[in-house]
Amino acid sequence: MKKIFTMTAAALSAYIKSVLRNFGYAPQVATGRFIYAPGNLPVMLVAHLDTVHPSPPVNIFHDREEGVMWSPEGLGADDRAGVLAALHVLGYGFRPHVLFCDLEESGGLGAREAVERLSRPDVAFILELDRQGADDYVLYGWRSPELEALLERHGFRRTSGSFSDIAVLCPSWRIPGANLSVGYYCQHTRGEYLRLPELYRTAARVCKMLQELPADPARFSYAKDRRIVDYWDYDYEYYDDMTFNTAVGLVKGASPKKIQNFERSVLKNVQR
Repeated sequence: MKKIFTMTAAALSAYIKSVLRNFGYAPQVATGRFIYAPGNLPVMLVAHLDTVHPSPPVNIFHDREEGVMWSPEGLGADDRAGVLAALHVLGYGFRPHVLFCDLEESGGLGAREAVERLSRPDVAFILELDRQGADDYVLYGWRSPELEALLERHGFRRTSGSFSDIAVLCPSWRIPGANLSVGYYCQHTRGEYLRLPELYRTAARVCKMLQELPADPARFSYAKDRRIVDYWDYDYEYYDDMTFNTAVGLVKGASPKKIQNFERSVLKNVQR
């Protein structure tokens, strides 16, 4: 388990490709910025390989009694916890579509390349495993009453967030999706820690949702959330998670006051 956190993004990419082959995934589409493998379930799981830390941690501490992991060098659980959760789901025999992106912390460059290189996947919805805390789910400017009801039935509650790969993927493919908590806290700091029971609880909930997929996955709708995005056409061209500096694209027809309010909203919701 610890090696998921101690590998570089390149080493982790090679490891994941090997694991996917062992799980029977073929073929795979892999570039330097993403790994994609189609599955036999109409759901896609997404996690990202990169972290904000300049190098992987050397010293990792694991309190087995409390189920907590941390490192004085910065654990990088954002988003190695998501990678671990996704592999945990696959380990239980489920075969959803999977997409592992690099460079999420640099503006979702891996997700952007995936959108350019891949055809629209035939899935009902996308679940990203990249949210801090426990029991949260986040949508990024869209609504899907059917997906929201499913998530809430399984114990998740909706909250707000700033950015993750699905903020690129879902609008591009017009597929609903949500970012789910995987148990990390104090992300982007050396004080980051991971509560493993919360990670495993999310993985178990995902497994249960995969077991209960409806016969007609097309019933999961995708629609813009007009309350949020009517005036906005924004893009994270540069996203520095370590310092929370975000260059936001120009807003079409928005007044300076609306721009200022939006920037305040971004800063307020920097937690995923």
